[in-house]
Parts: sequence; C-alpha cells; structure tokens
Amino acid sequence: MKIMIGIKQMLWIGIMSVNKQLQQQQNLRALTKQLFLNLMSVNGVMAKTIIRNYNNKKTEDKNNDNKQLRNMVTNGSI
Repeated sequence: MKIMIGIKQMLWIGIMSVNKQLQQQQNLRALTKQLFLNLMSVNGVMAKTIIRNYNNKKTEDKNNDNKQLRNMVTNGSI
C-alpha cells in the first residue's frame, strides 16, 4: 500500500514538473511574440532588421554547406 502511494506521488510530481515546463515555454513564446509585435510597431525598423539578419544567417548557413560540399568533392572525400 505504501509503495502504491509513493508511486502515485512520484507520478503526480512528474506531471506537475512537465506542466510547469510547458507553461514556461508558452510564456516565453507569448513574450517573444509580444516583443516582436512591439518592435514592428516602432516603424517596423527593428522588425525589418531582425528579419534581414535572420534571412542573412540562413543564406550564410546555406552557402557554408555548399562550400563544404564543394570542398569535399574537390578533395575527393566523396
């Protein structure tokens, strides 16, 4: 009987921990969304900068991947 109560308590604690983590993630998403919307409302300058930087990073990553593949082919690694 004591073992069953212990297991139930451990499961409850685990469930509460997962719920807390999910709530924190949702709060972070909501704050991030609100920040982005606030930045958009300031003439959209900061939002445009964020989007430009994000797109530049994606392009840079893609170019690095292509360069690595080109180097592998050139060096005969493939």
